Amino acid sequence: DKESFSRLVEEMSAMLKPRGKIFSAALSPAKKTVEAGYDLPFIIQHFDFLNVMTYDYHGWFPDHFFTGHNAPLYRREEEEPEDHPGWYFNVFDTISVYLEGGVPPRQTVMGMPTYGRGFILNDTEKNGLYCGAHDGIPKGPYTRQKGIWGHQEILQAFNNDTLINLPDAKP
Repeated sequence: DKESFSRLVEEMSAMLKPRGKIFSAALSPAKKTVEAGYDLPFIIQHFDFLNVMTYDYHGWFPDHFFTGHNAPLYRREEEEPEDHPGWYFNVFDTISVYLEGGVPPRQTVMGMPTYGRGFILNDTEKNGLYCGAHDGIPKGPYTRQKGIWGHQEILQAFNNDTLINLPDAKP
């Protein structure tokens, strides 16, 4: 609802800015969502800056039963067709959509994940990008969320400190 969102942004800006408050939002990395939901030239007049969520492109989410990079920098050749799940789903393309849509670079904040997402594969012989997956990696000792490990959990796994969470892992 692009029009209603724009009006909400305008109203919130009018309420917050006279009080000296900074007004920002975390917005979608998906090109189709940006085009359908945000009037970028209008809303950027009211925000101090936009936080662009250039992460969580792929992960163990509902209806996402395949592997992929959490925050790929660029598009891969096989992701060119518009019906591919990786189409325009990378940092470069996302930021380009915002900049080409009229958001000045000085008002653009690019998000960066310091965590990883993992999958349990349907077939361990097929272990590249866009391979079938039926579950997220087991919960880590700190994040305690299936499919995601924080930076510290990844480092511990590299040092064989958390292999208890990966029953089939070998040191």
